[in-house]
Amino acid sequence: MTEAVAREVAAGIGYPVLVRPSYVLGGRAMEIVYDENDLNRYMNEA
Repeated sequence: MTEAVAREVAAGIGYPVLVRPSYVLGGRAMEIVYDENDLNRYMNEA
């Protein structure tokens, strides 16, 4: 999923959202993001 699509989906369903990288098992790197700033930070750090 691209960053633009992630922002669109999150805005559509509303915050907070649970995000995680693709192909990661066991819940590693999952995070709850509470707004678009959190989502942008997460996407840049992932």
